[in-house]
Amino acid sequence: MLRILCLLGLVALCAAKYDHCCSAADRRAVQQEWHDLWEDVESARLKIGFGRLALTKLVEKHPELKEPLKVVDIDHPDSGKFSVYSLRVLLAFDNVITLLDDPEALEAALETLAERWSHREGVTFEHFKDFGELLNEGLSHLIDNYDPMAWKACFSGIFKKVASRLPTHST
Repeated sequence: MLRILCLLGLVALCAAKYDHCCSAADRRAVQQEWHDLWEDVESARLKIGFGRLALTKLVEKHPELKEPLKVVDIDHPDSGKFSVYSLRVLLAFDNVITLLDDPEALEAALETLAERWSHREGVTFEHFKDFGELLNEGLSHLIDNYDPMAWKACFSGIFKKVASRLPTHST
């Protein structure tokens, strides 16, 4: 009986903290798939291209994002400024994946990202949700043995945490 109560307590704690449970197996799968995807020597170029595509698709779905993203030259997706921004977005994602095994560092990184994004006028929780869906769709096409359940387990709570200080919808 004590074992069952302990197990239920752990499940409740996990659910309360991130609304999901990213197990050790999930973390390993995500980290390995991510590593395998970018092991090519041209990984920076690939990350820029992937980030550019995800961000431009997000703006296609949410044209209101053109205004907050004009500072990074969203109107010229092939520009150096937008390329650097796309890479920064993917490197933040890369950092989070690297930190999956270090809960304390991960929490600090997510707090920093949440704080940074909380000052972005015009960006909403809904935009983060849709960006996560676009990443999921893109990764499912790029990764041979993509494990959607592991990615969902590890990133549903992460996206919620980063977007936690944003309004739900555009006003």
